[in-house]
Amino acid sequence: MEANPGAPISATPPGRWTSPGPAGARGSRVLAEEPLFGTTPLVHPAAPARIHLARPECVATFDEALPRMMAPEPPASGTVIVECPAPLPVEAASGAGAVRVSRESPERFSVEVEAEAPSVLVINDAHLPGWTATLDGEPASILAANVAVRAVPVPAGRHTVVMRYRTPGLLPGLWLGALGAAMVVSRRRARKLTGAGLQAQRGAGVAVLGAPNAGGEAVSAPTE
Repeated sequence: MEANPGAPISATPPGRWTSPGPAGARGSRVLAEEPLFGTTPLVHPAAPARIHLARPECVATFDEALPRMMAPEPPASGTVIVECPAPLPVEAASGAGAVRVSRESPERFSVEVEAEAPSVLVINDAHLPGWTATLDGEPASILAANVAVRAVPVPAGRHTVVMRYRTPGLLPGLWLGALGAAMVVSRRRARKLTGAGLQAQRGAGVAVLGAPNAGGEAVSAPTE
């Protein structure tokens, strides 16, 4: 069914196709309406895969990336806006190649990459603290892409990118908790052993002064 060409996107019922409108929304399918926040989730038929290679367009900061993403002319197809601490290499074939997700779970996934030229591996998931990346087993940078998602620079050729998630602060907290628990147990045990030893020696009428002598008996003295 064709949508009314004059209807605004927000008025399109869920499941319908949007009418011509902003460049980034033409041909998108509306998933739902959210009047509370004034948002409309869309599915675009030309949207790239969740994990894909792309050509980086570097900017220095978030303050530069946001207006670039909201500009009337969006980035060229196959290009992502990347917040780069240093310029990334770009060639004519950057963004071309293939990716294969070989292992995936909510907190870890591995991607086999074959890039024709230096590119970025884009993961269309939220760019949040806690994620780390390796490239062929070596630590790799995770950069913010398109303001909100993640990107890992990759050189030309075949590579393996592995991403892992760990809740920030979880490991130090576990170590401190374990150390504190060990100290408490150690102190309680020492008090119990000390108390038991004193009671036994008092019952025998002696107090221990030192370690056992050569004959295996404790050096002791009568108690008052």
